[in-house]
Amino acid sequence: MSTDNQTTEENPKQMSNDKILSVEDIRGTLKKMKEGVKKQPGLMKSTYRYLDAVSGYVERIANAKEEGAWVASHGTQQPLEILEAMDVRGVFNEFWGVVSNIVNMDSVPEALSASASTGTPTEVCSFFRNMDGLMHAGKWPRSDFFLYATSCCDNVKSFHTLGRRYGIPSFGLERSYFPYTTHAMEHWKNEYKRLIAWLEEQTGRKMDYDRLKETVRLSYRLTELHIEIDPANRQILIGGLSGLMAVDFDGRRRWFYDLAPAMAAIPAAPDTPCPPAPTDCSATCAASSPTCFTPPIPTASSSAATAPTA
Repeated sequence: MSTDNQTTEENPKQMSNDKILSVEDIRGTLKKMKEGVKKQPGLMKSTYRYLDAVSGYVERIANAKEEGAWVASHGTQQPLEILEAMDVRGVFNEFWGVVSNIVNMDSVPEALSASASTGTPTEVCSFFRNMDGLMHAGKWPRSDFFLYATSCCDNVKSFHTLGRRYGIPSFGLERSYFPYTTHAMEHWKNEYKRLIAWLEEQTGRKMDYDRLKETVRLSYRLTELHIEIDPANRQILIGGLSGLMAVDFDGRRRWFYDLAPAMAAIPAAPDTPCPPAPTDCSATCAASSPTCFTPPIPTASSSAATAPTA
Protein backbone atom coordinates (compact mmCIF):
# COMPACT_ATOMS: atom_id res chain seq x y z
CA MET A 1 0.00 0.00 0.00
CA SER A 2 1.00 3.61 -0.25
CA THR A 3 3.28 5.12 2.33
CA ASP A 4 2.79 8.44 4.05
CA ASN A 5 5.90 9.95 2.47
CA GLN A 6 4.78 9.55 -1.13
CA THR A 7 3.30 13.05 -1.34
CA THR A 8 5.08 16.34 -0.86
CA GLU A 9 4.74 18.20 2.41
CA GLU A 10 2.36 21.12 2.42
CA ASN A 11 3.59 24.58 3.33
CA PRO A 12 1.37 26.97 5.34
CA LYS A 13 0.23 28.80 2.21
CA GLN A 14 -1.01 25.57 0.64
CA MET A 15 -2.66 24.47 3.89
CA SER A 16 -4.70 27.66 4.05
CA ASN A 17 -6.03 27.25 0.51
CA ASP A 18 -9.29 25.44 1.21
CA LYS A 19 -10.58 25.89 -2.34
CA ILE A 20 -8.50 22.91 -3.46
CA LEU A 21 -10.65 19.91 -2.65
CA SER A 22 -9.47 16.78 -0.89
CA VAL A 23 -11.11 13.37 -1.22
CA GLU A 24 -12.90 13.95 2.10
CA ASP A 25 -14.18 17.33 0.88
CA ILE A 26 -15.61 15.75 -2.25
CA ARG A 27 -17.21 12.72 -0.59
CA GLY A 28 -18.83 14.87 2.12
CA THR A 29 -20.26 17.39 -0.34
CA LEU A 30 -21.58 14.69 -2.66
CA LYS A 31 -23.51 13.13 0.24
CA LYS A 32 -25.11 16.50 1.00
CA MET A 33 -25.93 17.04 -2.68
CA LYS A 34 -27.66 13.66 -2.86
CA GLU A 35 -29.85 14.49 0.11
CA GLY A 36 -30.59 17.95 -1.28
CA VAL A 37 -31.66 16.56 -4.66
CA LYS A 38 -34.18 14.29 -2.95
CA LYS A 39 -35.95 17.38 -1.60
CA GLN A 40 -36.12 19.19 -4.94
CA PRO A 41 -39.45 18.67 -6.73
CA GLY A 42 -39.49 18.38 -10.48
CA LEU A 43 -35.95 17.08 -10.96
CA MET A 44 -35.46 14.00 -13.12
CA LYS A 45 -34.97 10.76 -11.20
CA SER A 46 -31.72 10.30 -13.10
CA THR A 47 -30.25 13.35 -11.32
CA TYR A 48 -30.16 11.53 -8.00
CA ARG A 49 -29.02 8.30 -9.61
CA TYR A 50 -26.15 10.09 -11.34
CA LEU A 51 -24.99 11.71 -8.11
CA ASP A 52 -25.35 8.37 -6.33
CA ALA A 53 -23.13 6.70 -8.96
CA VAL A 54 -20.51 9.45 -8.71
CA SER A 55 -20.62 9.27 -4.91
CA GLY A 56 -20.17 5.50 -5.04
CA TYR A 57 -17.15 5.92 -7.31
CA VAL A 58 -15.55 8.33 -4.83
CA GLU A 59 -16.41 6.14 -1.83
CA ARG A 60 -14.70 3.09 -3.37
CA ILE A 61 -11.52 5.13 -3.82
CA ALA A 62 -11.69 6.71 -0.37
CA ASN A 63 -12.24 3.34 1.35
CA ALA A 64 -9.74 1.36 -0.71
CA LYS A 65 -6.93 1.24 1.85
CA GLU A 66 -9.07 0.10 4.78
CA GLU A 67 -10.74 -2.50 2.54
CA GLY A 68 -7.42 -3.97 1.46
CA ALA A 69 -7.55 -2.72 -2.14
CA TRP A 70 -4.93 -0.92 -4.19
CA VAL A 71 -5.44 2.35 -6.04
CA ALA A 72 -4.17 3.23 -9.52
CA SER A 73 -4.50 6.68 -11.05
CA HIS A 74 -4.85 6.18 -14.78
CA GLY A 75 -5.57 7.80 -18.11
CA THR A 76 -7.62 6.65 -21.07
CA GLN A 77 -7.47 3.28 -22.86
CA GLN A 78 -6.96 1.23 -19.71
CA PRO A 79 -8.30 -2.34 -19.28
CA LEU A 80 -10.33 -1.65 -16.15
CA GLU A 81 -11.50 -5.25 -16.07
CA ILE A 82 -7.93 -6.34 -15.32
CA LEU A 83 -7.71 -3.82 -12.49
CA GLU A 84 -11.03 -4.88 -10.99
CA ALA A 85 -10.06 -8.55 -11.09
CA MET A 86 -6.90 -7.74 -9.10
CA ASP A 87 -8.56 -5.55 -6.44
CA VAL A 88 -7.10 -2.39 -7.93
CA ARG A 89 -9.45 0.60 -7.88
CA GLY A 90 -8.92 3.14 -10.60
CA VAL A 91 -8.92 6.93 -10.38
CA PHE A 92 -9.50 8.30 -13.88
CA ASN A 93 -7.60 11.59 -13.83
CA GLU A 94 -9.90 13.32 -16.31
CA PHE A 95 -13.06 12.30 -14.49
CA TRP A 96 -11.62 13.46 -11.16
CA GLY A 97 -11.43 16.97 -12.59
CA VAL A 98 -15.11 16.71 -13.52
CA VAL A 99 -15.99 15.49 -10.03
CA SER A 100 -14.12 18.45 -8.53
CA ASN A 101 -16.11 20.86 -10.71
CA ILE A 102 -19.39 19.26 -9.65
CA VAL A 103 -18.53 20.00 -6.03
CA ASN A 104 -16.79 23.38 -6.34
CA MET A 105 -16.00 25.26 -9.55
CA ASP A 106 -13.13 27.07 -7.81
CA SER A 107 -11.15 23.91 -7.06
CA VAL A 108 -9.66 23.24 -10.50
CA PRO A 109 -8.43 26.82 -11.17
CA GLU A 110 -6.73 26.82 -7.77
CA ALA A 111 -5.14 23.45 -8.50
CA LEU A 112 -3.89 24.76 -11.85
CA SER A 113 -2.28 27.69 -10.03
CA ALA A 114 -0.62 25.30 -7.60
CA SER A 115 0.72 23.30 -10.55
CA ALA A 116 2.11 26.45 -12.14
CA SER A 117 3.99 27.19 -8.91
CA THR A 118 5.92 23.93 -9.37
CA GLY A 119 7.14 25.02 -12.80
CA THR A 120 4.80 22.83 -14.85
CA PRO A 121 4.30 24.56 -18.23
CA THR A 122 0.81 25.87 -18.98
CA GLU A 123 0.96 24.08 -22.35
CA VAL A 124 0.53 20.76 -20.55
CA CYS A 125 -2.98 19.28 -20.64
CA SER A 126 -5.14 20.85 -17.92
CA PHE A 127 -6.23 17.43 -16.63
CA PHE A 128 -2.63 16.67 -15.70
CA ARG A 129 -1.99 20.15 -14.34
CA ASN A 130 -5.05 19.73 -12.12
CA MET A 131 -3.67 16.37 -10.99
CA ASP A 132 -0.24 17.92 -10.40
CA GLY A 133 -1.70 20.78 -8.34
CA LEU A 134 -3.76 18.43 -6.19
CA MET A 135 -0.76 16.19 -5.58
CA HIS A 136 1.41 19.20 -4.74
CA ALA A 137 -1.21 20.22 -2.16
CA GLY A 138 -1.45 16.67 -0.83
CA LYS A 139 -5.10 16.37 -1.91
CA TRP A 140 -5.01 13.89 -4.80
CA PRO A 141 -6.48 10.45 -3.95
CA ARG A 142 -3.75 8.29 -2.46
CA SER A 143 -2.32 6.26 -5.34
CA ASP A 144 -0.12 3.18 -5.33
CA PHE A 145 0.80 3.47 -9.01
CA PHE A 146 0.09 5.29 -12.28
CA LEU A 147 -1.11 3.56 -15.45
CA TYR A 148 -1.15 5.07 -18.93
CA ALA A 149 -1.11 4.18 -22.62
CA THR A 150 0.91 5.74 -25.41
CA SER A 151 -0.93 8.34 -27.47
CA CYS A 152 -0.30 11.64 -29.21
CA CYS A 153 -1.54 13.69 -26.22
CA ASP A 154 0.14 14.36 -22.87
CA ASN A 155 -1.01 10.99 -21.54
CA VAL A 156 2.48 9.48 -21.70
CA LYS A 157 5.05 11.94 -20.38
CA SER A 158 2.73 13.51 -17.82
CA PHE A 159 2.09 10.30 -15.89
CA HIS A 160 5.76 9.35 -16.18
CA THR A 161 6.89 12.80 -15.01
CA LEU A 162 4.41 12.99 -12.12
CA GLY A 163 5.41 9.48 -11.09
CA ARG A 164 9.04 10.56 -10.81
CA ARG A 165 8.14 13.85 -9.13
CA TYR A 166 6.01 12.27 -6.41
CA GLY A 167 7.73 8.91 -6.09
CA ILE A 168 4.96 6.72 -7.52
CA PRO A 169 5.76 3.79 -9.86
CA SER A 170 4.20 3.98 -13.33
CA PHE A 171 3.51 1.57 -16.17
CA GLY A 172 2.72 2.37 -19.79
CA LEU A 173 0.95 0.25 -22.38
CA GLU A 174 2.48 0.62 -25.86
CA ARG A 175 -0.16 0.99 -28.58
CA SER A 176 0.33 0.09 -32.23
CA TYR A 177 0.20 2.96 -34.70
CA PHE A 178 -2.31 1.06 -36.86
CA PRO A 179 -4.72 -0.43 -34.29
CA TYR A 180 -6.89 -2.73 -36.44
CA THR A 181 -4.39 -5.16 -37.92
CA THR A 182 -3.80 -8.75 -36.86
CA HIS A 183 -0.33 -7.74 -35.70
CA ALA A 184 -1.77 -4.91 -33.58
CA MET A 185 -4.26 -7.21 -31.86
CA GLU A 186 -1.51 -9.69 -30.99
CA HIS A 187 0.71 -6.85 -29.77
CA TRP A 188 -2.11 -5.41 -27.61
CA LYS A 189 -2.74 -8.84 -26.07
CA ASN A 190 0.94 -9.12 -25.14
CA GLU A 191 0.83 -5.64 -23.62
CA TYR A 192 -2.03 -6.76 -21.37
CA LYS A 193 0.07 -9.74 -20.31
CA ARG A 194 2.91 -7.35 -19.43
CA LEU A 195 0.51 -5.23 -17.39
CA ILE A 196 -0.78 -8.24 -15.46
CA ALA A 197 2.76 -9.37 -14.69
CA TRP A 198 3.68 -5.85 -13.52
CA LEU A 199 0.60 -5.59 -11.29
CA GLU A 200 1.33 -9.01 -9.82
CA GLU A 201 4.83 -7.81 -8.96
CA GLN A 202 3.60 -4.54 -7.46
CA THR A 203 0.76 -6.03 -5.40
CA GLY A 204 2.19 -9.44 -4.56
CA ARG A 205 -1.06 -11.00 -5.78
CA LYS A 206 -1.66 -13.39 -8.65
CA MET A 207 -4.36 -12.76 -11.22
CA ASP A 208 -7.58 -14.69 -10.60
CA TYR A 209 -8.50 -15.55 -14.18
CA ASP A 210 -11.93 -16.90 -13.27
CA ARG A 211 -12.72 -13.54 -11.67
CA LEU A 212 -11.31 -11.77 -14.74
CA LYS A 213 -13.59 -13.75 -17.04
CA GLU A 214 -16.63 -12.86 -14.94
CA THR A 215 -15.60 -9.20 -14.85
CA VAL A 216 -15.22 -9.15 -18.65
CA ARG A 217 -18.62 -10.81 -19.03
CA LEU A 218 -20.29 -8.16 -16.88
CA SER A 219 -18.45 -5.37 -18.67
CA TYR A 220 -19.54 -6.70 -22.05
CA ARG A 221 -23.13 -6.94 -20.86
CA LEU A 222 -22.98 -3.34 -19.66
CA THR A 223 -21.94 -2.25 -23.14
CA GLU A 224 -24.87 -4.15 -24.61
CA LEU A 225 -27.25 -2.39 -22.24
CA HIS A 226 -25.84 1.00 -23.22
CA ILE A 227 -26.60 0.18 -26.84
CA GLU A 228 -30.08 -1.12 -26.07
CA ILE A 229 -30.87 2.14 -24.28
CA ASP A 230 -29.29 4.34 -26.96
CA PRO A 231 -28.59 2.61 -30.31
CA ALA A 232 -26.50 5.58 -31.44
CA ASN A 233 -23.80 4.34 -29.06
CA ARG A 234 -23.01 1.65 -31.60
CA GLN A 235 -21.01 4.26 -33.51
CA ILE A 236 -17.66 5.43 -32.12
CA LEU A 237 -15.95 8.27 -33.96
CA ILE A 238 -12.17 8.14 -34.05
CA GLY A 239 -9.41 9.56 -36.22
CA GLY A 240 -8.63 7.44 -39.28
CA LEU A 241 -5.74 7.35 -41.72
CA SER A 242 -7.40 9.77 -44.10
CA GLY A 243 -10.10 11.39 -42.01
CA LEU A 244 -12.73 10.67 -39.39
CA MET A 245 -13.70 7.05 -39.09
CA ALA A 246 -16.43 5.30 -37.12
CA VAL A 247 -16.10 1.91 -35.51
CA ASP A 248 -19.30 0.13 -34.67
CA PHE A 249 -19.83 -2.24 -31.75
CA ASP A 250 -19.47 -5.23 -34.07
CA GLY A 251 -15.90 -4.26 -34.91
CA ARG A 252 -16.52 -2.95 -38.41
CA ARG A 253 -14.72 0.07 -39.77
CA ARG A 254 -16.97 2.64 -41.41
CA TRP A 255 -15.77 5.93 -42.82
CA PHE A 256 -17.26 9.31 -42.02
CA TYR A 257 -18.37 10.12 -45.54
CA ASP A 258 -20.28 6.82 -45.74
CA LEU A 259 -22.14 7.68 -42.53
CA ALA A 260 -22.74 11.39 -43.10
CA PRO A 261 -26.41 11.06 -44.21
CA ALA A 262 -27.31 8.85 -41.25
CA MET A 263 -25.47 11.08 -38.80
CA ALA A 264 -27.17 14.20 -40.11
CA ALA A 265 -30.56 12.53 -39.64
CA ILE A 266 -29.96 11.61 -35.98
CA PRO A 267 -31.18 14.93 -34.48
CA ALA A 268 -34.43 14.74 -36.44
CA ALA A 269 -35.06 11.05 -35.87
CA PRO A 270 -32.84 9.72 -33.05
CA ASP A 271 -34.50 6.31 -33.06
CA THR A 272 -33.94 5.70 -36.76
CA PRO A 273 -31.56 2.77 -37.21
CA CYS A 274 -28.32 3.38 -39.07
CA PRO A 275 -28.16 2.25 -42.70
CA PRO A 276 -26.54 -1.09 -43.45
CA ALA A 277 -22.77 -1.09 -43.75
CA PRO A 278 -21.08 -1.40 -47.17
CA THR A 279 -20.40 -4.84 -48.57
CA ASP A 280 -17.67 -6.74 -46.78
CA CYS A 281 -14.32 -6.99 -48.49
CA SER A 282 -11.28 -9.13 -48.07
CA ALA A 283 -8.41 -8.32 -45.76
CA THR A 284 -6.33 -7.32 -48.79
CA CYS A 285 -9.00 -4.91 -49.98
CA ALA A 286 -9.46 -3.53 -46.47
CA ALA A 287 -5.76 -2.79 -46.24
CA SER A 288 -5.67 -0.94 -49.55
CA SER A 289 -9.01 0.89 -49.60
CA PRO A 290 -10.27 3.19 -46.83
CA THR A 291 -13.85 2.71 -48.00
CA CYS A 292 -13.81 -0.97 -47.09
CA PHE A 293 -13.91 -2.51 -43.68
CA THR A 294 -12.89 -5.83 -42.21
CA PRO A 295 -15.46 -8.65 -41.98
CA PRO A 296 -17.65 -8.05 -38.91
CA ILE A 297 -17.83 -10.25 -35.87
CA PRO A 298 -21.32 -11.60 -35.00
CA THR A 299 -23.93 -8.92 -34.35
CA ALA A 300 -25.09 -7.86 -30.91
CA SER A 301 -28.17 -10.05 -31.25
CA SER A 302 -25.96 -13.13 -31.08
CA SER A 303 -23.34 -11.66 -28.77
CA ALA A 304 -24.49 -13.59 -25.73
CA ALA A 305 -23.00 -16.71 -27.27
CA THR A 306 -19.89 -14.96 -28.60
CA ALA A 307 -18.93 -12.58 -25.81
CA PRO A 308 -15.15 -12.15 -25.59
CA THR A 309 -13.33 -14.15 -22.99
CA ALA A 310 -10.23 -13.20 -21.10
